[in-house]
Amino acid sequence: MTAGSWLRRDFLQMVGAFGAYGAANAPRAQADSGQPASIRPVYNAIKIRENAGFPSSEPDGPRYGHNPGIESDATLADRGSLSIESEADAKSLAVAGDGSRKNPYLIKNIRNVDSNESFAFLWDDPSADDDYHIQLENALFRNHSGGEIRHNGSGCLKLRQCVLSSLGTALIHENGSCTASNTEFAGSANNSIRIDGGEDIQIRDCLFSARLGPRSTRAIDIISLSSIDIRYSRIEGPRIAGIELRSQDDVQVIVKNVGIYGIGWGIRDEPNNAGSFGKGSTFRHLYIADTGRNAIRVTGANAGNYEIAYSTFEDAGQGGKARTVVLNVDNYDNRPIGWNVHHCKLARSDGTDEPSNEMLESFYGSDIHFHHNWVDGAPEDCYEHAFPVKNVSVTHSVGDNVSGELVDIFKSGNPDAEQTTHRSINGQFHHIYGDSGRELIRIGGVDDCFVHSIYGKVTSNKTHAIRLAGVTGSTIIGPLPTHDNTGKGTLRIDKPYLNTILYRRDGEWVTGGDVPTSWVDLDS
Repeated sequence: MTAGSWLRRDFLQMVGAFGAYGAANAPRAQADSGQPASIRPVYNAIKIRENAGFPSSEPDGPRYGHNPGIESDATLADRGSLSIESEADAKSLAVAGDGSRKNPYLIKNIRNVDSNESFAFLWDDPSADDDYHIQLENALFRNHSGGEIRHNGSGCLKLRQCVLSSLGTALIHENGSCTASNTEFAGSANNSIRIDGGEDIQIRDCLFSARLGPRSTRAIDIISLSSIDIRYSRIEGPRIAGIELRSQDDVQVIVKNVGIYGIGWGIRDEPNNAGSFGKGSTFRHLYIADTGRNAIRVTGANAGNYEIAYSTFEDAGQGGKARTVVLNVDNYDNRPIGWNVHHCKLARSDGTDEPSNEMLESFYGSDIHFHHNWVDGAPEDCYEHAFPVKNVSVTHSVGDNVSGELVDIFKSGNPDAEQTTHRSINGQFHHIYGDSGRELIRIGGVDDCFVHSIYGKVTSNKTHAIRLAGVTGSTIIGPLPTHDNTGKGTLRIDKPYLNTILYRRDGEWVTGGDVPTSWVDLDS
């Protein structure tokens, strides 16, 4: 039997038993794009699952052959603390290089542990006007009270094949630029890296661990900076956050091919500060698991092009309430604008069916789009836009084993004066597949929504598949779940439902109170 034949057979069997729900929970088998229309939903749901999440071909930490740490212990020489306050100081310590950006002064093969000095390496020459640059290579620094490295020079500091573990903060960056590669931040009483000034930071093939010291407060703490680019690195076990932005200014943050495990927050910005993630911030190829709080939390951003993509988020909020990925806001004027979350897998094995346990949620969002995502296990709602402003969507997404709503869209009751009236949100909600304990689609108090191509099953006998309350100027078009796959019916519309257009199965257009009660329940 050909793949097309058995897929068609299985689809028809499932439709007979479960109706449209079969499209969401079909066997995850191969199918080609030329399948008949009757099994196209099966194929669509399979492909969404297959393409969502962290790609198996990508590393979630240092690349092969880029091992963090000391190249050779045998080459290390014990030295006292090094202080550089001029180019002459750097030149006297260097074994090679001319101080240019392409050929920096090379200082290498140094060990400084358990000394009484505040820092192992101090570069304090902020007035040098980018005249010289330094590379520190194959160095082991430990147990200094102030920190291991403090960079306050105007040039670029390059760290390569180093190990840092501190009684304070391992690396304090205050000026110039910095790159760290193949380096292990092996435990610090405070932060592994604190960035409080300067320009661009690049981190490549680094490991953040507690191998030689305590769990750090944060792996990377950004207080003031222009931009940071973190790739091919692994973060294990900070107490508060893997990457935290606490800046008063917007900072472009790019994070790719990074694994973050067993921490408080994965990535977050501090809600009490004016700054946030700057335009072009990108989070791609992330694997974030076993967080006590959110995997990613954004509390505000200016309008820009932001992306969270091809990433896996597992078991956020261990032992308590936490949304897995949340685009949050502390005030209406600082709302998130322009976020595109796609091809991600979100899964959670615990949690309770109550607010604050949503899987993917935005607040007061504008131009926020969720698409081609897969949620496998949700203790509460799956995809949610709370109090949307305009242009929000959930499309081409799957939710399996969802306790709450599959898609939940609603306006505020009365958080401030601006939220008391309806908004025309231009909402797009279509090609949704899965199962839910409550409604598959619930929309309340917002206008101008377009809903179609919903395939799924309501596992409770107390709710409808789709429910609209106080929604006007919206369009609902099939295919929709069959009555057999819903608890109380396909669709319920509560007043007011002015200018709401529905498309009946026989192709006839109907509106408002004229909707046939044979397949739609109306609250009159």
